[in-house]
Amino acid sequence: MNSSVAILASPAILSVDLFSDASRDRDKIPLIDLPKGEHDIVRLQLALKLKQPGSYRADLLTVDGQSIFSSQSLQSTDTEAGQVDFDIPAALLKTGDYRVSLRRADDGSKRAVASYHFRVQ
Repeated sequence: MNSSVAILASPAILSVDLFSDASRDRDKIPLIDLPKGEHDIVRLQLALKLKQPGSYRADLLTVDGQSIFSSQSLQSTDTEAGQVDFDIPAALLKTGDYRVSLRRADDGSKRAVASYHFRVQ
């Protein structure tokens, strides 16, 4: 009996640290080289200015404000300053500039607590 076994590769995860209110100067926006796999992930590690434990919502937007992807119930990590990990399927990203809007999910606030910019090349 001849059987073939498909081996599924684990998706690659590209981690990128982003800081809020970083200069929007085009020369200083972090550049991301996308992983090429169909199921690969870009993990944006969003630094919080102050340790603010809780639940967050992150929205990925084009620079024109078009919503691409969002995730709710993201938990801040328990580090000194705190950060929120936002995983985005790499297949959703194309060459261009993006903004991530981060807001609290557990207090009903619609106001962003931080904004992050990056560029895909």
